[in-house]
Amino acid sequence: MPDIETFRAVSGSTTVYFQTGDVPPSPADELVTISDNFSTEGLRYNDNDVLWEWNGVDTSQFDISAAYIGAPGTTTTLSVETDPFHTSYTGNVLVISASSPGNLAVWLATSSLDTNRYHIECHIAEVSPNNDGWGGVAYFCEGTGSDFHGFGGVGSTFGTYKGFMVDNGLVDPTVQTRTGHYPPVISKTEIIAPDRTVMTGSPYFVALTDIHGASNVAVSYQTTEGAAERTAWTNLPTGSSWENSTLRRFGLAISGSATSAEVKIYSLVIRKHALDL
Repeated sequence: MPDIETFRAVSGSTTVYFQTGDVPPSPADELVTISDNFSTEGLRYNDNDVLWEWNGVDTSQFDISAAYIGAPGTTTTLSVETDPFHTSYTGNVLVISASSPGNLAVWLATSSLDTNRYHIECHIAEVSPNNDGWGGVAYFCEGTGSDFHGFGGVGSTFGTYKGFMVDNGLVDPTVQTRTGHYPPVISKTEIIAPDRTVMTGSPYFVALTDIHGASNVAVSYQTTEGAAERTAWTNLPTGSSWENSTLRRFGLAISGSATSAEVKIYSLVIRKHALDL
């Protein structure tokens, strides 16, 4: 719905124009809505469909330290800096970086979701180094360190996107990889799963990631069940450590085999699934 409406009020020979929030003239012989407008806030999103959004200012919505670091000796930081690309609506970018990042590091938001189906929109400004760094989101997560469980996907600026699974602190050696979409300017992931409060047996979900790059658009398909065009996870079905999990936490992920890697993100939004609107 529009946030601002412009009205025309006619009283005798006098015509008055006013907008939403103004005091209308009284009495009026005729009152007509002549235009609908959206405020800047309304253009960005409808508040009613947002489950969580980075505030664009600081790191207060995230844990103090990384929930999972896959390689010994890796140091990971989360910070905010002024947007060098002038594309962020707040003027800032969220920066996750890692020295000797190894196979994966995950930094979680402090919040938990109350649903197992939703959309994640991650607008990535830059991933470096551009030939040896990956960045993106983590979802269906729980625990820390050697008890960490979770899934997610990371993209690079040289044309690859990887889906990952961490099973009881160990990264599954089978990585679901898609190629041909770079740079990962915007990724939109739809998570669909049975709506249950506590997991019993292996977790189940389907994640469809739509990556909008500068040159093309590609879709990465990740699922915990067998399906066409999917490399089977080595560690599925998952072990007993997944029992009694809620898997409602989410966050950021970074990966790379270079000396260091860095990901700059200017917007991270989680929206309600269309079936819940």
